[in-house]
Amino acid sequence: MPSALRTIVENVATTGTVTIDRSRTRFANEPIWHNGGVEFWFDGAHINSQPNQVDPVTGTQVNDLAQGRTAIWQLSTGTIKYEENGWDFGTITGANNSLNIPTDVTTSIWGSGTENQHFGIVLYLRLPTEENWNPSGNILPFFHFDSPNGMYADPSMASISAMTGTTSKLIRMHRPVSTSARDTLDITVPSAAFGKFCQLAGWRDAAGVHLQLRYDNGDTGAVASHAITGSGNATNNFSTREGVIGFRTNYTTFATSGAASRWKLYAGGVENLRVSGRNFSDVLTSDWAWRLKMMTDGIYA
Repeated sequence: MPSALRTIVENVATTGTVTIDRSRTRFANEPIWHNGGVEFWFDGAHINSQPNQVDPVTGTQVNDLAQGRTAIWQLSTGTIKYEENGWDFGTITGANNSLNIPTDVTTSIWGSGTENQHFGIVLYLRLPTEENWNPSGNILPFFHFDSPNGMYADPSMASISAMTGTTSKLIRMHRPVSTSARDTLDITVPSAAFGKFCQLAGWRDAAGVHLQLRYDNGDTGAVASHAITGSGNATNNFSTREGVIGFRTNYTTFATSGAASRWKLYAGGVENLRVSGRNFSDVLTSDWAWRLKMMTDGIYA
């Protein structure tokens, strides 16, 4: 009998009541993210993904619910607090503070090096407030697949970052296709999205490259998006790159934009769409309803 179910049975036997601690566990694996193409999936509210339920230190593991892999925390400055089933980056003021996903993920998606790597990446997070948004024109990443030397001259699958443009605050996605060329997509962050629970996703499929932000404004969520046809990629070999959630490299000056680290991570992952054959937009729509319920039920907070 699973331990969570055993606990319920014992409670019923001794007290005659059922008490479910929703902050500690979920009773099913992630149904939407069980597919042969899902390369990595983690969830701070899932006891199998975050079993120790404590603040991470360097070397702390986060377990993959899809393929049984392991991500590792790397910390150098400040503390990432684990609370209310998420990881709060609010005190981070420098680089080399991140959750690192193993290279098996990018190896699978790169495949044989054809130009048709189709992938989906998604994070569930609470965005920084407008006041705390990265004020710099240099990117401050949420999720990237870059080497420690940065992304401009090095192979990378993609990066999704916060920055400020000429007239607005942006979420930017880069997808390098060579050492000198990249696809770039921007979303102007809606004023209603700042500080809100969000689904942030980027993907490439047969139709092109997509960046999407869905934020909590009710049951369906509001969506801001940008899509382009994009370019093929046969030379930018990212097959040895880790996925990095957080700040591995000082893309921008934390002295002026450290407050932009004030975001909170709940769940996320990577899918090989060539293997799964799924429409990632449909997957995101289905999963949003599940995640929003977790937020309204107080599982994410």
